[in-house]
Amino acid sequence: GAYNFENTGKFTFADENYAREIMQLFTVGLYLLNIDGTEKLDENGEPILTYTNYEIMSFARIFTGFVRQLPRGNSEEIWFGRNVLDFTTIEPTYRDRFPKHDLTGGYIGDGYPLCVDLPPKMFLRKGAKYKLLGDNPRPQAFEDRQDLLNDPSIKRFVLDIDSPLREKLCNAVGDECQY
Repeated sequence: GAYNFENTGKFTFADENYAREIMQLFTVGLYLLNIDGTEKLDENGEPILTYTNYEIMSFARIFTGFVRQLPRGNSEEIWFGRNVLDFTTIEPTYRDRFPKHDLTGGYIGDGYPLCVDLPPKMFLRKGAKYKLLGDNPRPQAFEDRQDLLNDPSIKRFVLDIDSPLREKLCNAVGDECQY
């Protein structure tokens, strides 16, 4: 998905079959279960699904970035030159690096919440930190780049205590800022 779009301008989607098979056959199964192994039922007496296609699409993005190893001699000729014997490797730059939804309303992955899930105006709250990420628009740059921290040519923006912009952003109640 993200790797292809950034590098080729084409949208692609992760293969959902593998995620569906892992979930259905090897992990959680189709229906929620009671502690005794019986199916949980909804108010109409119908079994409650463990996951929907929405979760399958999200979980499919977990299984991105796998690359087949090169073929070994003539052992793969019947598989159109693809290596089906050796393990695949993970190419980190091909991975979908965005958070994925789990089955309980949370996220799997980087531990960072999505912006839409944060309280309103979270970025204006007291103690919020802003990081200069430079000219790299990719969201994996969560850490301050060391070469930018000490670069004297970079202008730092600091609001004066009496600035009208600071006053608007602060939205003070009494002497206490609300950001």
